[in-house]
Amino acid sequence: MNLHIKGCRLIDFRSLNDAQKRLVLEWRNHDAVRTCMLSQKIISYEEHMLYLESLWHMKDKLCYLVQKQNRGIGVIEFGNITKESAQIGLSKNPHIKGVGNLLMSLIESVACEKLHLQELQLEVLERNKHALHLYEKWGYSVTSNQEHLICMEKKLCC
Repeated sequence: MNLHIKGCRLIDFRSLNDAQKRLVLEWRNHDAVRTCMLSQKIISYEEHMLYLESLWHMKDKLCYLVQKQNRGIGVIEFGNITKESAQIGLSKNPHIKGVGNLLMSLIESVACEKLHLQELQLEVLERNKHALHLYEKWGYSVTSNQEHLICMEKKLCC
């Protein structure tokens, strides 16, 4: 299900065209993105395609390529989706700056308006200071800190 929110087009990973699939993989493997991921290994095209195919069978996961004015600006993800909560993730196009707030705004809009969630959780590497600052600015609070992995959550007021 593709969405249009806040002047952006959110393209469900299950409906990406070939160029978009390659773009998402390129971003994921870019050093600036990959080094902020829990799994920092380079993903092969075949692994990426298997992951995209697996999304058709996952009822508790949604991933979107975000475009603004027909330009890809990032990816937002919802995992472990229940009636009340989901785990979120985001990554931005490594070639542009200043889209973190927009991606967070889109995450919360989808969470409230489409998924009707009450809480969001996330995990972030302790060394990812930019992301930590962004999440704190958006009202996420630390729930645990284990071996350089910080868990955060936010109660939503939808």
